[in-house]
Amino acid sequence: MFFATLRRHMRWIIVVVVVAFVAGTLYVGINFGQQATEAAAPVAEINGRAISYSELQQVYFNNLQLYSQYFGPVRGTMAEELRYLSLSSLIDSYLTLEAARAANLPVTNSEIDATLADIKASFADEAAYRQALASSGLTEARLRELIRDDVMVRKLREQVRRAEFTDDEIRTAMAEVRVRHILIEPDADDEAAWEAARSRAEALRAELVNGASFEEYAAAHSADLASAIAGGDVGWVSISTPFVEPFKEAALALQPGEISEPVRSVYGWHIIQATERREPTDEEFAERR
Repeated sequence: MFFATLRRHMRWIIVVVVVAFVAGTLYVGINFGQQATEAAAPVAEINGRAISYSELQQVYFNNLQLYSQYFGPVRGTMAEELRYLSLSSLIDSYLTLEAARAANLPVTNSEIDATLADIKASFADEAAYRQALASSGLTEARLRELIRDDVMVRKLREQVRRAEFTDDEIRTAMAEVRVRHILIEPDADDEAAWEAARSRAEALRAELVNGASFEEYAAAHSADLASAIAGGDVGWVSISTPFVEPFKEAALALQPGEISEPVRSVYGWHIIQATERREPTDEEFAERR
């Protein structure tokens, strides 16, 4: 739950920089007990762009404050989990920024001016703004570049957000199904062998529909030996499970007890039965929507 909340409130890296600057808390030279040389050391590389230790610490510090605001002091292994989440958000942010730049989304000077005006308005006067700018090591020209990137990212995110999906489509995409299967392999890699294998699969399915034991048939007939010893069970399948698409698509369409028609994949013909199905709760749906 807490990570879902953090993800909902996570800032893209450019947003973190600008917002932190506005608040007067931009991370500058804080090394959290590490040597200065470590601050410049890369912790990851994304498409040739290194993410430094100091960048990670900046985002980690912001997320640490966010976590404390919602859940109280960080305890136990939570600090390392939060650091991992911070690195993941940095990677996502750079990839998103790259995508926004590749899309060449237009940003006007008036849009940059409006954001810059909001930043300046958060300071007591122009002198306070200039002092904060100087102490952060930023020039106004560099700040405008950061704002431009921020506006591009926000425009890209808005384009993605406008992609319309129905609630039913979202719920279906979040569903998980526990399935078992029987794999019938063709004896050779030619169409006649594939047709013969399909005929065997159809005959077995007919017997299963009429009450034959799926577990016994999986043990006796399935070419997938790893699952055959477990009655054909392959566990829970979701939209993100790394199974071949024909198998996954057929599995996710099943309700408990249903047996699919033979499904062809690169491995052969699958007879799939759903044994359980989990739909997202209203709370899970609201978090992911």
